[in-house]
Amino acid sequence: MSRIKAIINIIIYILVQLFVLVWISFHNNNQNEIISLNTMALYMVPILVLIFIINFNYLKDKISYALKHYKIGLIYGFVGFMGYLVISFIFNIIILSINGQEIDVSKNEEVLRYMIGNSSMISSFLLLVLIAPLVEELIFRVSLLGLLNKDQKNKRWYLYILAAFIFALVHEYDFIINFNLLNCLLFLQYFIPSLLIILVYYLSNHNLLATYFLHILNNALALMISILLT
Repeated sequence: MSRIKAIINIIIYILVQLFVLVWISFHNNNQNEIISLNTMALYMVPILVLIFIINFNYLKDKISYALKHYKIGLIYGFVGFMGYLVISFIFNIIILSINGQEIDVSKNEEVLRYMIGNSSMISSFLLLVLIAPLVEELIFRVSLLGLLNKDQKNKRWYLYILAAFIFALVHEYDFIINFNLLNCLLFLQYFIPSLLIILVYYLSNHNLLATYFLHILNNALALMISILLT
């Protein structure tokens, strides 16, 4: 992926996100108004369509490679997911020992649970398990890491860390708004797994299926837990 197209993808993601936020602020005068997954679809689907149109040839090769090496992708994705669960377990123990009690869910999870509670099972599955992971992989892995040219190998890990940081920041923005120990822990809860996902992407030779499958498994598990708790 060329730098220009990678930057365009990221700009599209940011602009559509901002548009939706403005749109919601004008239409949701009542703060208690029900938030549904239709709001999420309002920006996820257009982003996905635009990215595929702009990067058709590149993504066609990317998908072709992933399908050709689907076994490797599925294996790396599953092993990565197991690693993610281990990291989450260890991280929760650390939080418990530091904080003295289990922390509340992050803002991202809180909003998702509320959205799931007011949406159908089918829309929840399609958007949260299939579409959202694909959009985020195309933005945070393919596009952000696509900014790296072959002659910049010495800057590879700087970019990987930056991609993980941005991914975590999007999911846990309270880290910036209200800086404290609790929000730092919640931020790390996304940042560290994001580094793992990037590692899987790197070790699988940038196989999109590997990280997409890992993301699907993670979101499917989160969806199941949210449904049980809703």
